[in-house]
Amino acid sequence: MLKNVSIISTYNTDNITGLEKDFELKKIRRMDFFSKLALKSAANCLKIADISLEENKNIGLIVATGYGPVKKTCDFMDSIIDFGDECASPNAFSSSVHNSALTTISILLNIKGPSLTVSNLDSSFQSALAIAQTWLSCGTAEKVLVGAVDEIHTVAQNIIEKNVEVFKDFNNKNIGFGSAFFLLEKSDNNIDVNLENKTDSKFYPSCLAMELSKKYSLILDKQDIETISCDFIKTELSKKYKNVLNVFENDGISNIFTDVDKQTEQEILQTLSSIFSKEKININKDFVVDEIFNLFKKNKFINFLTSGSTGISKQCKHSQDNIKEEVSAVLPLFKDIKRIVCLVPSFHSYGFIFGLQLSKRLNVELIKMPPIPTTDWNNVLQDNDLFVTFPMFLNQLVKLGYKFTKKVTVLTSTAPCPKETMDGLYDNGVNTLIEIYGASEAGAIGYRNKSTEGFKLLPCWKPKLNNNTMVSIKRKDSDMEIELPDNVELFEDNRFKPVSRKDNAVQVAGINVYPNKVKDILCKFENVKEAAVRLSKPEEGNFLKAFIVLKDSNIDKEQFMKNLKVYMKQNLTAHETPKKINLGTELPKTQFGKMKDW
Repeated sequence: MLKNVSIISTYNTDNITGLEKDFELKKIRRMDFFSKLALKSAANCLKIADISLEENKNIGLIVATGYGPVKKTCDFMDSIIDFGDECASPNAFSSSVHNSALTTISILLNIKGPSLTVSNLDSSFQSALAIAQTWLSCGTAEKVLVGAVDEIHTVAQNIIEKNVEVFKDFNNKNIGFGSAFFLLEKSDNNIDVNLENKTDSKFYPSCLAMELSKKYSLILDKQDIETISCDFIKTELSKKYKNVLNVFENDGISNIFTDVDKQTEQEILQTLSSIFSKEKININKDFVVDEIFNLFKKNKFINFLTSGSTGISKQCKHSQDNIKEEVSAVLPLFKDIKRIVCLVPSFHSYGFIFGLQLSKRLNVELIKMPPIPTTDWNNVLQDNDLFVTFPMFLNQLVKLGYKFTKKVTVLTSTAPCPKETMDGLYDNGVNTLIEIYGASEAGAIGYRNKSTEGFKLLPCWKPKLNNNTMVSIKRKDSDMEIELPDNVELFEDNRFKPVSRKDNAVQVAGINVYPNKVKDILCKFENVKEAAVRLSKPEEGNFLKAFIVLKDSNIDKEQFMKNLKVYMKQNLTAHETPKKINLGTELPKTQFGKMKDW
């Protein structure tokens, strides 16, 4: 336990991708992988905290490393063997010293406070944290940037592989590498961290730092916030200006409100703020990303809206910890994925988890595309792609007879995927198909690969049973408990099958009525092909309303309505009787195939 210390920000990585965007190429061209790894973590840690290079004078720096730059050390030793003392590589020597990463960070990040490298094998990071705590308590520095970095130690790995019995407790078999940094400050808080060494930590000295960073790190950065904001704003604008495909354009947020009136602009921004806050607040359109990011840093949750398919749309709060747990649960399903092609906006819970978050955890490219079935998808998709889609889109692909020629994993959710669609996809060459069963309140709950299978409950959930029926589910690592939207039968091996939709009651004038019961009665009336029933919006009043699709659209509609009113009077109570009835050629649905209001 670290006392009187709090974490302002943290960042961890096992790659150096994107480093050239933050620093001039000439400054990092000769830098070795070890130093680049540490620099990327340190720079992003400060960036998340919104600390510029000019503000680093009162920041201390501590870099912990178990083995230091092992590769460069071995390169230097090899150069001595190959070329002798006098011709050994000076570049390898300068990069082989344990202090090289700290020197690089302090110079390029303009850190003027006290600096120290700690190298104490598997206790390096623990020692660095203790020193950082002392610096803060004594006022040596206002803030301390403390981190750990290690790279693959091939010598140790060879020893482990050749002495299996000796190192049988070392489970990873591969030497871990990576870098994690934390910006700490003095406070009244404590950091819950176990500083004891693990059995295998001597072969991966930075593992504690990586685990701690993953625990405290934000799941979203500013780029993610801009992506979500752009998707949301463009979706809202498309509702007003009928340009639905605009949501999938890759333009930035700077000119997004061109030719939009001030009232519409502010309404959209206030609604956007409510995704990351308990209530709507005013957002300055010139600083959208900064202000929304600050909201997320403060609250550490995101609100997903339900589709409103069974009633009024509502917000569902998902904490950062719950989202991390969900992504970790689905991660094993996608271990061979190299890219993600996503057709779902990132503010939608499905697009957020399986597009934005999954691509970050897999460290793969995320490509956003509009859901146009007639696109030549064989020119877009590649082997080992994850294709994030929804049933209505896939149904159109099957009808068009589209053949999958690449080894692609197709993902579908948001609504039940019909058996004929799933079977048709396999017939048309899909390598792997995964259907996700979920709910806005819970996120992903289970998955299946074939229409004949039951859904497999994800490992982050624990079922609650009544006889053999799964009535609710609870997260294993939190207090989150959700009532399932369907009546669900549970089988062996935690597989389940939704049997029917729960007919949740709504109140009309204080009386419980059941929309699904009313719908079933309407569907029994002559010439009714299908129907939908829902509660009216609050501003409309308090009554049920219905939407009916006729079997024959050429009949006398006036006479049909007269006959229907007589039928409803005979079969429904006054509270159950829809006060507003719309006729149409098909039920109103969202682009994802879910029912929407009318």
